[in-house]
Amino acid sequence: MKLEEARWLRAALPEGRTLYRYYKDRYSLQLLRYAVPVEVPVQALRASSVAGLLQKPRVRELLARCDGRLSPSLLQQADGDPADECYVLSLGLWRGQQMSRDGCNLVLQLNFARSHDVPFRHLVRPEEGVDPFNFHAHPVLDDERRERRYTLAWSRIDVDLDAGEALIEEVQSDWVRRAVAVQRYASGLEAGTMLLRFGVEADAARLQRYRDTLLARHAGMWDEAMLSATLFFLREELGIRHIYYHTPASGQWLKRILHRLTPRSLYTELPRRFCFRETDALPGFLARTRRVARLRKAHGALHMQVLQV
Repeated sequence: MKLEEARWLRAALPEGRTLYRYYKDRYSLQLLRYAVPVEVPVQALRASSVAGLLQKPRVRELLARCDGRLSPSLLQQADGDPADECYVLSLGLWRGQQMSRDGCNLVLQLNFARSHDVPFRHLVRPEEGVDPFNFHAHPVLDDERRERRYTLAWSRIDVDLDAGEALIEEVQSDWVRRAVAVQRYASGLEAGTMLLRFGVEADAARLQRYRDTLLARHAGMWDEAMLSATLFFLREELGIRHIYYHTPASGQWLKRILHRLTPRSLYTELPRRFCFRETDALPGFLARTRRVARLRKAHGALHMQVLQV
């Protein structure tokens, strides 16, 4: 999208913090809520595109007591977990590389809350003003406060409001894999040696404690929390219901990625869990371009994944 469109959209959205609560597999109830605007027979859902969601443990518990019919109110009642995690959403802009068309992407950032950041600072003692587990050139939250907020993950999105279409360019996290890498590096040092690199001041024991007691809560679900928040943002904040997601091949060709490919599972397993289906259709803002015409001539049909919410 054009930079001025992205800036206008960012300015038009409500200011302030947007809290987003998440627990493992919450997306299954979210997608069913989108698919069930009125009461429907469960048997009809078993023959629909969201049938795979019915096998999730929390959904199976709900189906066992719903008398064969699922309603919005039942889904609302089932949505909640006392052990959920609270995140803070923020919106940024990206004008760098790896975009499917020229212009600008919106960036939805999934940031940790104080329940993570305060004990993290106590354990790992990050250098003031430093974001230790995110790469500088990536689109994380730019927070210059002394007690800054840290970004767990982000998604980059291209949007066409007029057509009601969006393309999820990527879902990514530096934080989890870099925190693990730094802890492993520290574990190779002599016991008790203080690590004074990577913007932290901690030994291997402190880093291990952070990994076991704080990071573990997020590491196993950051990808689905990020994609779930992205769908929430697109559908409930922007009113967009036709959402595309790259396949490994379309992402590589359209974003001109030659090296350092994003983990394949983020373009295969993750969207599959969310009921995206493969299609040879593309968002209109891409399908009309000469570049796509050239790629189709060279490689045949370009396949993406699509979800109607």
